[in-house]
Amino acid sequence: MNTTKNWVMRHLPYIGTAVLLCGIFCLIAKALSPEYLDAQGYLHENFFLLPISFALLLVAVLLFLGAGIHFLKNKSSR
Repeated sequence: MNTTKNWVMRHLPYIGTAVLLCGIFCLIAKALSPEYLDAQGYLHENFFLLPISFALLLVAVLLFLGAGIHFLKNKSSR
């Protein structure tokens, strides 16, 4: 069990980076996707990408905070 926890803690910054890149990709995809009104007046846009990207960015920040706290905790205990 302890080996698994150590592996996760060592790779937390990499996981956070992957989640951060996914969030940035969602924001870029939203910015580049076409938004238009059709003949009946319906708006077509990929709005779902905004909450997904903000959630991914929040998770990335939390992962980086967790990795930083773990690093500082281990540094002070040595």
